[in-house]
Amino acid sequence: MAIMSEAIVSAYISRKLALVLPIVFIFEGCIEPFDGKSTDYENSLVVDAAIFDTPGPYQVLLSRSRPFGTANSLPQTGASVCVTTLEGACYPFKEVAPGKYLSDSAEWRGQPGTTYKLEIDVNGIHFESSEELLRSTPAIDSVYYELEERYTDAEEVLSGIALFVDTHDENNSTRFYKWTSIESWEIKIEYPIHFNLWKCYDSDTSKIIQIATTRGLSKNVVSRHELNYVSTEGFRLGSYYSLLVRQSAIDQKAYKYWSEIKQSNEMAGSLFDIQHYPIRGNIHNTSDAGEVVLGYFEVLSIQDKRIFISRRDVKDLNFPLPSCYSVWDGPPPDPRFLPRRCTDCTYHGGSLNKPDFWPN
Repeated sequence: MAIMSEAIVSAYISRKLALVLPIVFIFEGCIEPFDGKSTDYENSLVVDAAIFDTPGPYQVLLSRSRPFGTANSLPQTGASVCVTTLEGACYPFKEVAPGKYLSDSAEWRGQPGTTYKLEIDVNGIHFESSEELLRSTPAIDSVYYELEERYTDAEEVLSGIALFVDTHDENNSTRFYKWTSIESWEIKIEYPIHFNLWKCYDSDTSKIIQIATTRGLSKNVVSRHELNYVSTEGFRLGSYYSLLVRQSAIDQKAYKYWSEIKQSNEMAGSLFDIQHYPIRGNIHNTSDAGEVVLGYFEVLSIQDKRIFISRRDVKDLNFPLPSCYSVWDGPPPDPRFLPRRCTDCTYHGGSLNKPDFWPN
């Protein structure tokens, strides 16, 4: 199992923020048009926190909800943050940037079978999560892909691959599963102006909520759960592609929460549609149960598996011609006279630093 670095924890938390914040200001029965300038909002505490069975440091992000259309959240500074156990241990978190709190010890890790609780004090007000058991997660059976054509909304044909995960739990320790995935790919350009600029690497954490349950099924088996679809458009399949899949066992309460978040994100239309109240997680104000607190404290064990796919593996797909082929006719051109997109891989957002996990 790979060690979850601070960078990966940050990517995980950022993904959660992207999923949760869009539903913060969605309310039921909006009839009057929304002018986008209203300041009538609850200023709710927003919490994004998770610990894992891999070494830290772990991260807690605290902010205050903002009106719809506001670009940035308002960090909650000056809080006291601690993760506690039933045995009385307290693992403190230190504020290292406005609203960003990190656990003190990089060696501390969550232990399967242990129950944890998040406690937060803000200006004399105490917030805490429900007690959460860190469950053992069954191993991933396989991550694989299939060639597949799909249609866009404009009824154009896309050529690409669908990626799937299979798993099972013969011990029936869980019936609820959650996945996150990080895709990475190699960018190669046709006419580098310098030999150091012909190959780059890029990555992205999926924003799609991936959950499944085997409740009600005769066997505790998840088969062909689709994680991602990657088309031949762009660079992802142009040279070398990788998908890292992280699987966690969750309980029914967490499954219900993420199901509601997923449904809200998928159904949210304009502000003039029938809307929903903010979706509460497992955190509350201990002295005011009616106060809305947003977010969820997750306690997760991780099983992961990575797949690599080269262009040779998917050679039967229909790949569009590289865009730079259209800018010249005849002998190979002088890169000095070509657009930067044809001569510098960093133009496309990649990094020159090869990831440690990338094959030679």
